[in-house]
Amino acid sequence: MKVLSTVFLCSIGMAALGQKLPAVQQAAVRVPANVKIDGKATEWGEKFEAYNPATDIFYTIANDDKKLYLVLKTTDRYNITRIVNGGIKLSIQKNGLKSDVRSASIQFPYMEKGKRVSFIQRLDLAGATGARKAFLLDSAMKVNNQKLRLNVKQLYTKGMPGVDSIISIYNDHGIEVANIIDVEKVYTAEIAIDLKLLSLSVTDKSKFAYHIAVNGGVNRYATGLSFGMVMNDDGTPAEAFAKRLNDFNDVQSTTTDFWGEYTLIR
Repeated sequence: MKVLSTVFLCSIGMAALGQKLPAVQQAAVRVPANVKIDGKATEWGEKFEAYNPATDIFYTIANDDKKLYLVLKTTDRYNITRIVNGGIKLSIQKNGLKSDVRSASIQFPYMEKGKRVSFIQRLDLAGATGARKAFLLDSAMKVNNQKLRLNVKQLYTKGMPGVDSIISIYNDHGIEVANIIDVEKVYTAEIAIDLKLLSLSVTDKSKFAYHIAVNGGVNRYATGLSFGMVMNDDGTPAEAFAKRLNDFNDVQSTTTDFWGEYTLIR
C-alpha cells in the first residue's frame, strides 16, 4: 500500500506545481538568444508556458527564425520511465487541422529493439548529510544519465522530406535533441527542428496545430511491465495488492496526448 500511496502523493504534488499554468500554451514565445540543446532548461529560466495534466509534463513551444523548439520536463519517476521507454511524439499539422494525417512528426526518445531502461529513483539517505548526501545524489544522477546515453541513440521521424524514418540523435538534417535527469531526479528533454522540414516559415503568419503525445505502454521495440505474484510478509499471496499494482500500471501504460495551436513569432 505504501507504494501506491507514494505514487498518488507524487501525482498530487505535480498537479499542485502546475495549477497556476494553463494546460495548453497560450502565446508564441521567442527562443532565448543563448539557447543550447543540451537537456537543460537553464537558459529558459526554468520557466514553462504550460503544464498539461493529461501528459503530466511542463512544456514550452518556441521558435527563432530557423527552428521550432520544444522543451519539456516531468518530475514524476513513473512518467520519466514512460517517456524514455515509450517516447514523446511531436506532430506538426501545417493546415491547422487537429489530425495527424500527412503531418510531420518526430518521436524522441526512441528505443532500439529489445531495450528498456529503468532508473535509480530511490536512495537510502538515512543519516547522510552534507558532502556525503551530495555525493550519493550526484552518483545516482550520473548513473541515470549514463543509461540515457547508452540506450537513447536514435529518433524517429515521419513526413519530413529527405529524412529517413530512423536516424541518429547526432545528425546533419537540422534536428537536435537532448535529454537529462538532474540531481533532483527531474527529467528534461529538448527538441529543435529546422522550420523547412516542417514546411514552415516565420514569414507565414498562419496558425498551425501541434500534437504532443506521451506514448504509454511499450513501443514496438520494448517489452512491457507486469507484476506477477506479490507476497505478504507472512509468505501468503497478496493478490488484491498485485491487482492494484497491475491496474495502476495499466493507467501508466496508457498513451496520453493533447493538441495546441501556435503561430510563429519574429
